[in-house]
Amino acid sequence: MTYTRTSIWFLYIVVLLHGYITYAENNEKVSNNPPLLRLHIHTLSFIKNNEYFNPIVEGHTLAGHHIHPYIKYIASEGITTSFGLFTWRNWAEPQLFSLIVPTFRLQYQQRATTFVIGHLRGDNFHRLIEPLYDIERSLINGPETGLQIYYNNQYTFLDIWLHWLTLLNKQNNTPEELVAGLSFGQVLGHISAATIRIPFQLMLYHLGGQGIVIKDFSLWVGAIGGCIDFQLSENSFFKNISLNNYYITNRYVKKVVRPFKTGHAFLSQLIFYNNWFTLQGSYWNGYGFSSENLGHALYQSINITNKQVNYCDKHRHLILLHLCFQHKLTNKLKLILQINPYYDITHHLLEHEAGLYIRYSPCFSLDTPVEGHN
Repeated sequence: MTYTRTSIWFLYIVVLLHGYITYAENNEKVSNNPPLLRLHIHTLSFIKNNEYFNPIVEGHTLAGHHIHPYIKYIASEGITTSFGLFTWRNWAEPQLFSLIVPTFRLQYQQRATTFVIGHLRGDNFHRLIEPLYDIERSLINGPETGLQIYYNNQYTFLDIWLHWLTLLNKQNNTPEELVAGLSFGQVLGHISAATIRIPFQLMLYHLGGQGIVIKDFSLWVGAIGGCIDFQLSENSFFKNISLNNYYITNRYVKKVVRPFKTGHAFLSQLIFYNNWFTLQGSYWNGYGFSSENLGHALYQSINITNKQVNYCDKHRHLILLHLCFQHKLTNKLKLILQINPYYDITHHLLEHEAGLYIRYSPCFSLDTPVEGHN
């Protein structure tokens, strides 16, 4: 099957990369501290309102909170184990919780390289652009689970992961779904106050399985870009300015009922960073682009609901604005306010989305004296 061959190549690349980056030069030191036991409680309360009235994506409101308590055991050999319980509650639903799932993570770190199995480091950690990854997925889905290996130092970032979405169930005719991803960023050099870097991002979405009526298919989505970061003086109103340009493309593998088998797009971003807020302006020019709802639906040329296409608009020509205020009330408590308007140039349509998020992540020590450590 296609996904089996792809998985073999994926794991083969992981092994090669692991062999390379384990022996890569870096200045990080392995910790030799005694084992530690910690209780973490990650909480997120959110209200997100999407005021959309277009045929590509419908508006909706999300309001609820996540509570994720877990116990982490940190061994001195670079091995970390954690297990806990992730809960999600929608404020307006009658049931107590919309989702309750156990979480487990086994993590091994060797210098700048980390291998994870179980509960992955996902969401913003992947550093994916919005057309490839919609951060709203983290509000309505459970944690990402699967395999992950990443390498991170001052100049290089590499993240490779396999996330299993649904398990094959032949009795209910439920297909398996999985996502494999690669996110790479490399600093090429510095010119005065400017830093030049290149990102490369690749996603594979697969739906299928043997013994079910639903026909399998896969989707490749990739992006390559060039970025320039400008470091300004401490007295400047904006501390940093970034100019990012990406070329994005997608291709469906095997026959699937989609109006466009391939698509491509150009994304340009200008970002201003202040101590209190971030201001980002973006230009999107897409033709037949689709991410199967992995990325933000606004960027797609088709409306996909329940795996079916309801509407298509081949040329998407958008100007987007992203305004994000962040304020740390304490070291563990953060307040985030986002306002994201956009303008559809083709259809002369102005709409917006907005969200308020409160993150609180306390940590408590559960250590007891360990014999053999001073």
